[in-house]
Amino acid sequence: MLMYKMIFLVFTLSMLNSCSLFSKRSQERKLQTKILQELSAKSHTFAACVRKHQLFKHFNQKRLKISLYLTLTQEGKVESFNLDNKNYPQHFNECLFNIISLIEFPHFDYHQNIELEQPFIFSQK
Repeated sequence: MLMYKMIFLVFTLSMLNSCSLFSKRSQERKLQTKILQELSAKSHTFAACVRKHQLFKHFNQKRLKISLYLTLTQEGKVESFNLDNKNYPQHFNECLFNIISLIEFPHFDYHQNIELEQPFIFSQK
């Protein structure tokens, strides 16, 4: 009888733990979706920076892929901002940063920062 109680207890604890893992993953997906939505909502403004600073001419390309690297704090603030290793004009970097710094990213309960990479592809019209 004691053996059955132990098995039942282990089974119950494992089920409770797995349910909390599903809940945590669901919360993480919602947070990730919200962050990406915030960035995507500004893609037209990012494109304006690309045109303003003539990046198509600068790189002699009709399409550009720009990877954005961000670290966000628990408060939804940008802790670090980087672009991929292309030779972007400094004014372009500043243009993007000024836009990103105004985004109100969601707050989260994790005890660490979130690091993300988001590529954008721009085409010359």
